[in-house]
Amino acid sequence: MQAAKGLSASGNHDLLSCNVVAKRLGVSSETVRRWCREKYLSGLVQQTPGGHYRIPRAVCEALLRGELRSTTRPANDTASDAPPADTDAKPRAATR
Repeated sequence: MQAAKGLSASGNHDLLSCNVVAKRLGVSSETVRRWCREKYLSGLVQQTPGGHYRIPRAVCEALLRGELRSTTRPANDTASDAPPADTDAKPRAATR
């Protein structure tokens, strides 16, 4: 039996696929996989026997709120594809 899209094979609604997390965060699924591989989300994700990552819904929601960036991103890492800081931030008006 095939799992519903975005769910783990066991049907756990609390574990999301990289594709689902990527859509919610507005980034590519490869970026989410990179975060899992490169330890931005170390200890927070599960890996299936087939090598696929499953991200807990709570982790996805924390990423959306910008709560994980400072705790998961290495201090000396300046990569622009680290988890988003604050997706609720309003764009600033240009000043002249």
